Amino acid sequence: MKTKLPILLIALLLAACASEAPMQQPPGDSAKSIEPAKLGDTPTVSRYRNLWFAAQPGEGDWQAVKDAGIKQVIDLRDRDEDRGYDESEMARNAGLSYEVFELRKQEFSPEVVEAAVSALDKAARTDEPTLVHCASSNRVGMVVAIWKYRDGEHLEDAIKAGEAAGMQSDNVVRKYLQDHPQAP
Repeated sequence: MKTKLPILLIALLLAACASEAPMQQPPGDSAKSIEPAKLGDTPTVSRYRNLWFAAQPGEGDWQAVKDAGIKQVIDLRDRDEDRGYDESEMARNAGLSYEVFELRKQEFSPEVVEAAVSALDKAARTDEPTLVHCASSNRVGMVVAIWKYRDGEHLEDAIKAGEAAGMQSDNVVRKYLQDHPQAP
């Protein structure tokens, strides 16, 4: 019996180590986790878990959006920006919820930025498949960077995540976070 007990204990330890435990994402790994993706002919598409980041989808891309399992759309464009078609109608016809957060290209209202960050955070936490887009994915990347920073990422890692999601310059995000280090 004495020789069987150590073997049994080793077997139990190995079984415990082999059990599936939730993986913790290493700090600073989110930028690496944002992967290039495809949604029809939509430019600058990337994906992070259940979140899709992109430039403006074309009129013919909504079936691909629906086929990808996306359930909601967060549009960061000003309502006055020309999309070439009625996007809200196309999204709703595809059975998607549609919400606009008007991030103007030249000025960012803290209230609108934080509302967009909050909507992105809610989508991430509920695992709701969500498309976040603007004209070029630049504003999307800015919101992603602010979201990742607010979620505890170091600034440089949050900036890298924003760049992976389409942000073209980090100056606006750095200035915004300097002026608004905490959510209002």
